[in-house]
Amino acid sequence: HSATLARQMLSALHYLHREAGAIHRDVKPENFGFAQPPRGGDAPLPTVKLFDLGLVWILPKPITDDSASELLPLRPCGTPQYMAPEVWKGVNGAPSDLWGVGIILYLLLTMRLPFGLFECYDRKSAEGIWRRCDFKLEPLHFAGVSDFAMQFVQTLLAREASSRATSHAALRASWLHQAGAGAAVQAPVRRERSGLPEKLPARTPRPSDVGLWGTLAHMATLRDAAAS
Repeated sequence: HSATLARQMLSALHYLHREAGAIHRDVKPENFGFAQPPRGGDAPLPTVKLFDLGLVWILPKPITDDSASELLPLRPCGTPQYMAPEVWKGVNGAPSDLWGVGIILYLLLTMRLPFGLFECYDRKSAEGIWRRCDFKLEPLHFAGVSDFAMQFVQTLLAREASSRATSHAALRASWLHQAGAGAAVQAPVRRERSGLPEKLPARTPRPSDVGLWGTLAHMATLRDAAAS
């Protein structure tokens, strides 16, 4: 299910970046949710939706392959544990959104936050973390997780934004299309940019869904049961 969740989260951001021409700036588990409650077992996961557009920044034009790694001078914002290193320096862009997906996947796969980010609450603590961080994933955290999955997460958590996987590249990764990961991604229907509202709503309404935190808690329960 982790690969399926990754594929759907990345698809949502890919659409936001490439079709809507915007960056989210607050990618975290609380801002994703299922369109309907998961049925459990081996049933396919419901569609994952991206919520909360309160910090969305609309770009002059949609992101392309050529501009996918560009950063804009923007004030730091977001949720500290999920903010990319460059965001604290006052720049933000599509790579910063992809960093957030990398942190979420690290949580889904290991039930931990990487790089000591559980201690990240403000600029001062963030500066300390990034000053001593080597940006290497901890293999022991990934016990029982495939090398493909770990390598995929690493591409999203590269130190330099320019070295991070773009949504287009990430969606082509073999891990997302292995057996059990769900069908290949279909490109969204193109929507004319002129049809976008001039100002996106501060918060989109949530359906009565089960958020990704519910999935994390469920996976943690299964992990604990297997270890006992």
